[in-house]
Amino acid sequence: MANQSLSAGAAAAARAFSAQSGGDSGGAGGGSEGKQLIASLLVERLPVVIPKPPEWALKYETFSFERKQQYRKQYPKEFLDAAASSNAGAEGEGEEEDEYWAAVLEAPFDAPSRRTAADEANDVRSLQRSLDKRLYLVLKGPSLAGQSGGDTWHFPEKIYENEDSMRQCAERAAAASFGSSLSLYFVGNAPCAHAPLPASTAFFFRAQVMGGDFEPAARTIKDFAWVSKSELPEYVDFSSMPNGTELFHSLLVDE
Repeated sequence: MANQSLSAGAAAAARAFSAQSGGDSGGAGGGSEGKQLIASLLVERLPVVIPKPPEWALKYETFSFERKQQYRKQYPKEFLDAAASSNAGAEGEGEEEDEYWAAVLEAPFDAPSRRTAADEANDVRSLQRSLDKRLYLVLKGPSLAGQSGGDTWHFPEKIYENEDSMRQCAERAAAASFGSSLSLYFVGNAPCAHAPLPASTAFFFRAQVMGGDFEPAARTIKDFAWVSKSELPEYVDFSSMPNGTELFHSLLVDE
């Protein structure tokens, strides 16, 4: 329901913007009621390794296996002997493949650690951390959302300036923040959510990292970090936004 309400709100805001842009837009970046329109970009790195299943899932798998073992069928020995004799003529076929896989299974295997050097050093600038979680890019510098107090942590963003679409504005926000250092895949053309702020309206777009490494392209960027959903509230203050808690839980994918 939260996702539906946010999507409906974003669609309504987009329709209001389209109607306004058809006439007098009140200058660059102007939207309905003279508010600035901001494209805010959620750059996310998808999990690299499969997350560990929760404890309850492991317990259920153990219980399910043991229960199936209790009720599994016991075939008569005569039936098994008949099946073995019918396959006797196929002996020798695939023996080499069987020997290969037997050797593979018997070979020692050391699973690499899920924790990397970046995890040990708590290097939040590295993409090689928290490999089993989604990471989101946040920048430190002047924010367009009208927050006071100097430099703040925020997502890459840009004021709408008569681009063909808000999606194009989000693409230019990426180019202005880190140039072509990251290869991105934009998920859809429409915003995934929006936040009405006192002096502006922010439209959020989602983009996934396909390759590269972050290199700042603007001097105003004082710092950057790749953080998980649970770490994000330490950087971005969602409480200052209307319905900020709902926005936080609906906008970001659970870990």
